[in-house]
Amino acid sequence: MRRRLALKLINLVRQLGLPYFTRLFLMFTSPCPAAAKLELPCIDPEPWHRLPDGFSTKSMLARHFECWHPAHRICLHLSLSEASNLDQEHIERLRLELLQTVSSHHITRMIIYCPPCTHLIDTAVELCHCMPEREKDLVRSLIRIDDRHSCSCFDPPTALGALHSILEHIQRVESNDTVPLHVLYRSRPNYVDRDFLEARIEELEEETATALSPTPKQNLRRILKGHIHDRNVAGIAILGEHRSLSNLADVLPSRREPRMPRENELFVFQCVNESWSRSKIGTFVPRS
Repeated sequence: MRRRLALKLINLVRQLGLPYFTRLFLMFTSPCPAAAKLELPCIDPEPWHRLPDGFSTKSMLARHFECWHPAHRICLHLSLSEASNLDQEHIERLRLELLQTVSSHHITRMIIYCPPCTHLIDTAVELCHCMPEREKDLVRSLIRIDDRHSCSCFDPPTALGALHSILEHIQRVESNDTVPLHVLYRSRPNYVDRDFLEARIEELEEETATALSPTPKQNLRRILKGHIHDRNVAGIAILGEHRSLSNLADVLPSRREPRMPRENELFVFQCVNESWSRSKIGTFVPRS
């Protein structure tokens, strides 16, 4: 049974053409604090009344030294040269030029998927903002807020309202001239993939999609298919609660029977020689 599933996933990767250099990361968090405290819904329907000049800061991560931060651990496993089709010497010259001009030149991308949960979105924003400076100038980080990923604080039938709320809050803060630019650069307006969010809202409005949670296999197939034409994505990270994300990890079998991932662990997956490799690349400390 497991062998047949592995062959299906390998064929899926072949069919969709996911580049061999694209790493897949799974970040297993604890349950959403709002769900644990029964403070639902987690996504405020009108957050601009409470936060007209910015956004929440409800990341689930405690303070980390840079070398132990999940963003740093992820960057250690990205292959910028393969994803950008540039040799290492060229990349180092770019780093030097960017350092001298205090600018950025993105040669590849990092895509982070998470459900519409305030705490997980803020965690994803922290991952983007806390990338090492050496990588931040070269890697464009984008957050794709996806209602098809389950979360204990989120009710799928409310997806359209939740996504609308997230988008409208971003637009209202951007249109507020009193908001300093550094607030925009360090928060959702800079990192949330607006095209992805608006496209999903249109799908739900036109009833071309159902606001129900798909199976883990369907979610994985959709994510891989969404990157069929991407040739410069160095990494895809999926951020979610341990309970829901463990089911997706089971869809990615390896040659040996690994132990189940635990809360606050970070894994990297890669399909090499028609087999999935799976490695734990560290743990992270949750905010108390």
